[in-house]
Amino acid sequence: MGRSWRTQHGVADDETLVLYAMQQKIGPHICTESIEASLQTCAARGRRFRIAVRPHPSQPHEVARELLKRLGGKGIMAAQPSLDPLLLACDVVATSTSTISVEAALLGRRVVLFGQDPHDPRHRLPLHRFGWADFATTPASGVEPLLRPRDEEATLQRRGEQIRAEWNCDGQAAQRIAEVVLDRASRAAAA
Repeated sequence: MGRSWRTQHGVADDETLVLYAMQQKIGPHICTESIEASLQTCAARGRRFRIAVRPHPSQPHEVARELLKRLGGKGIMAAQPSLDPLLLACDVVATSTSTISVEAALLGRRVVLFGQDPHDPRHRLPLHRFGWADFATTPASGVEPLLRPRDEEATLQRRGEQIRAEWNCDGQAAQRIAEVVLDRASRAAAA
């Protein structure tokens, strides 16, 4: 699925494909300006580098089209509803707080999170562990991790397996949630 997306959009096997998951600017933690400045720098520097721009579902596509103009020939509009082909096609995801970053990490893709403190306890995820993400606090600090050469598919698979194991993502989350809910309900009924 990922390979066909790359082929359909003219992304060569040796090109790094960044997926920029756009977000609505709803607070100071959404670092749109930093991400877009980093992407523009990368587009100007990176020869083997492409950027799939995915507008947020509630954003007008015109916002993404304006960015694509600034990215020149390096940008690709990626507005299709399903994220699966994009996640499988990309090498790295650039975002602030989108849950797509977790999905990408579970698939072994590199992630660059802009404006996030990996040790902030509000995340309730081990963001600082396992090297699953780079944390960019300025546009300049986001450029290097975005421009890294793409990883081999085997490396992506191993990284994804490690992260899934460390995060206990075994496909049984729904079962564990149901067990906790039933346990709490039976305790409440017994009380």
